[in-house]
Amino acid sequence: MPKQRSIQQNRSLYKYFDLLSATLNANNFDVQIVLSPNTEWSAEGVKLLLWKPVMQAVTGRSSTAKLTTTELTEIYDIINKALGERLGLSVPFPSIEELILQEQMKDK
Repeated sequence: MPKQRSIQQNRSLYKYFDLLSATLNANNFDVQIVLSPNTEWSAEGVKLLLWKPVMQAVTGRSSTAKLTTTELTEIYDIINKALGERLGLSVPFPSIEELILQEQMKDK
């Protein structure tokens, strides 16, 4: 049975949501499919509008907490490829080293 995603992968997943929402906003790709035009992206918006629909299509799951390490990578790859092809954007998935550095910067 595949291993469930790790705590570090969970932290990276949510950091990815933050990074992708910032990149989409910086490139003026607003959320025109919810609420009203010109709605900016948020990490929660990325999760609900991009990640979860792909996750449900790929895994049949509705919760990120149940993702395996392999599924997490597969979903990221699908989203990253689609954004690259459609919008010319690519946001690397955060590494553990990046997350540690971020935590150290917060503590200062």
